[in-house]
Amino acid sequence: MENNQKTFEELTAGAVKCLRERLRRASGTQIHYIVLWNRIKKYIDSREIKFLDTTNCNDFLKFEYANRDFKDLTKRDRDAVKSVEVLIEYIQNSSN
Repeated sequence: MENNQKTFEELTAGAVKCLRERLRRASGTQIHYIVLWNRIKKYIDSREIKFLDTTNCNDFLKFEYANRDFKDLTKRDRDAVKSVEVLIEYIQNSSN
């Protein structure tokens, strides 16, 4: 069985490449995603998690935003949630 575990750095590098090449997002947008993804990086580092997967991403979202309604979040927090959802989608699609 092939080992598909990837680090945060490997996954975000692949996700940025996808944003740039497949989705044709501007460099400013790519940087915005990287900055927002650093929130999940701090979360996994604080828990000494070596490999990032969809479970870790969902755990982060629950930890940060579980008790709050999406519409009540600040724009920056809504953007952070969306960026993690993009990362989750990338993880799911890159493992197929």
